[in-house]
Amino acid sequence: MKELKLLQLFHAHPGEALSRDRLLNDVWGYNYFGTTRTLDQVIVQLRKKLGDTGDEPRHIVSVHGVGYKLIL
Repeated sequence: MKELKLLQLFHAHPGEALSRDRLLNDVWGYNYFGTTRTLDQVIVQLRKKLGDTGDEPRHIVSVHGVGYKLIL
């Protein structure tokens, strides 16, 4: 369920770097008090499902100091 929400959010903002805070707030909600590691683990699972393996993902990429973005 979280993977689908993340993918929908990325798809609505292709190529735009989305901050970890924004992703957590939009997908988990403003009342979520967990860590960004939860987000990172869901991103790992989503990357696997999209075929992004190895050190250089092609679809969901990390943006240092910001968060993640979707490359179409």
